[in-house]
Amino acid sequence: MNSCNRINFEVFNNSTEHLIVVMSPMELPIDKLPHYKDENFDNFSRILINPGSRNYYKDCVAEVRDAISTAIKETGAKHLVFCGSSMGAFGAIYMGSLFVETKYIVAYAPFIRLDHPGTLSKSSIDPDFLMDEDRNSSELTERLKNTKAKVFLFYPCIDGQDGVKIAESEAFNECAHIARYYLMCEHNIHQHIGLPALVADLIDSGKVSTEKIEQLAATEDDKKFSQYTYQFYIAELENSKITFEFPSMPLENTKNWLYFYWKARYQARQEQHWESLCNYMVSMSNGGDNVVETHFCVANTLKTLGLKHAALGYYQEAFKRSPMNNQIALIISDLLTA
Repeated sequence: MNSCNRINFEVFNNSTEHLIVVMSPMELPIDKLPHYKDENFDNFSRILINPGSRNYYKDCVAEVRDAISTAIKETGAKHLVFCGSSMGAFGAIYMGSLFVETKYIVAYAPFIRLDHPGTLSKSSIDPDFLMDEDRNSSELTERLKNTKAKVFLFYPCIDGQDGVKIAESEAFNECAHIARYYLMCEHNIHQHIGLPALVADLIDSGKVSTEKIEQLAATEDDKKFSQYTYQFYIAELENSKITFEFPSMPLENTKNWLYFYWKARYQARQEQHWESLCNYMVSMSNGGDNVVETHFCVANTLKTLGLKHAALGYYQEAFKRSPMNNQIALIISDLLTA
């Protein structure tokens, strides 16, 4: 591993035509490298890059460019293939759009703009790097539109924050070289579609295999409700009102459990408790039952409605899943002794 003013990286030289540039996601310890020793990359030259920070590569652009330029010379590669997930996805599109040698960019859950309210990027990055985000995001959008590389963007639809990324993706509607895939999964796309395997197959075949993608493919309605999910989430964060119309009961044609979850939370704030309960139930049936917070919210709603025995069961289920949660324990104690 090499250290070079803010980044750690390692180059694996297999004297191949393609050099894979793997960008680290957030929270990877500085002494770790992304996709280290992944067998799908074994036959390719590659450089693994980790800034060990939360600044979306904005604090080490020059160092990353120098490391990649040196790796090109060292490996003799003619083409660059950038890839990454989340913060690494931003790094892939940002750095990939700077090199004329870039042939492919593969980004899982990418951001273009980093200062959207309530997002991980805005809450994590040093605010100094967001001071001119209007210009920065516009320049990045234009670089992606004009790059000669083929760009593959993957968007998860089941996330409280990722809906705003889907809205961003509409800027590329007229770009034939930018392929966008919308998936009915949560933020960690790589758990469903391995990034190294997809990239290796792309280099070998020149295309992205759609077999696993089709199994997760979102509908136009799913995309719309993912964007609505973000709006419900922001409404709670900013204590604001929703500006679009939606049915009170869970009649929407989507399996997005987070949509119904955040819709139910919004209704609870509006004191529409029966409607909220119905939406929570649909959320539970589509995957929300695996999340402690959903059980807790259902229990709170039942308690508000005076259905204390039913509420107790959901509090107990939440406590089973989170046995160190003192708040739930105290509520259960109060209900049992009331």
